[in-house]
Amino acid sequence: NLMGNIFMKKCDDVFIEANNFINKHILKEDYDFLIVDFHGEITSEKMAIGHFFDGKATLVVGTHTHVPTNDARILENGTGYQTDAGMCGDYNSVIGMNKSNSLNKFLKKEAKKHFPSIGEASLNVTWGFAFPDVVTLFERTSPFSIGFPSLSMYLDAIPLVIIGYIILFGDIITGQEILNDAQKLRPDEPLKVDSNRFHLSIAVRNLIGLIFNPNFPTQGALWTGVHVVVAERWKKGPNEMPSIFDGLGSYYLMAIPFLYVTLPFITLMEPLMNIALNLTLVLTGFACAYVALAIPKTNAEMASALFISLLIAFTGEYVWLGLLIGIFLSIFVVGKQTSSNQS
Repeated sequence: NLMGNIFMKKCDDVFIEANNFINKHILKEDYDFLIVDFHGEITSEKMAIGHFFDGKATLVVGTHTHVPTNDARILENGTGYQTDAGMCGDYNSVIGMNKSNSLNKFLKKEAKKHFPSIGEASLNVTWGFAFPDVVTLFERTSPFSIGFPSLSMYLDAIPLVIIGYIILFGDIITGQEILNDAQKLRPDEPLKVDSNRFHLSIAVRNLIGLIFNPNFPTQGALWTGVHVVVAERWKKGPNEMPSIFDGLGSYYLMAIPFLYVTLPFITLMEPLMNIALNLTLVLTGFACAYVALAIPKTNAEMASALFISLLIAFTGEYVWLGLLIGIFLSIFVVGKQTSSNQS
């Protein structure tokens, strides 16, 4: 955020400060995107700062005059530019203020201190697409660029891999049960639910991720929030969702690309990310609990499931111990009872 010098409150020389910033920070090296909000009074100063940042910022947008300018463009060296984005407020006004009171001021009549107009608000948004620098990402994170880890690091990661696979397996079971439950209400579109295909597709996806951008949090099998929302709407019938693939396509082929590369969505979603992630965790917990309650059939299975869940929830850094006890119970308690029932 920068503030201009002309007809504004006195502040540091904006070009000197901008130059200091550019000398210390380099686009695509120190950050992937740089958006400059230039708060200034006159258009010439805004244009000058736009050219000053050309090639050194992703986007330069002016603010302050409350009226959007029709000059959005790409400058010579690739920086997006607009002299003024406008405002978010009631346009049946004088730059967002009550128009009757503002007119009285101009007509030298009795008037109060400016106060906002309270009519229907308009949102001025500067649109733009900013695509991640895949080459730089590869150079910074890919083992084919920075080198493969040492053998000791692989050995240290074995417990994390085991825990990750157990969680992954739980995700697969959750996904299967949600689809099986929804299938009962949608016999018109039979789904082939195959665990082997799940494992294969996840392995291929994670192998590609390993080559380009190894990032453990993105290697899971299921985005539970989306999975539940799509399945619940699909259950309502063909009029709501003709095919489950329509719902999946809406999220993964349409919504996600816009969320990642369209600037207004990025800007609006960023402050909401913590809330969105917390809601996702709550929904994930609900889905997992729903599935967990449906799978156990015998007393031994239900008791083991309850005991394992309590250990995982409350053992903190020793969560691995809860998983280990869970494996032991599954083999020697649940498995033994299942064998005796079959015999």
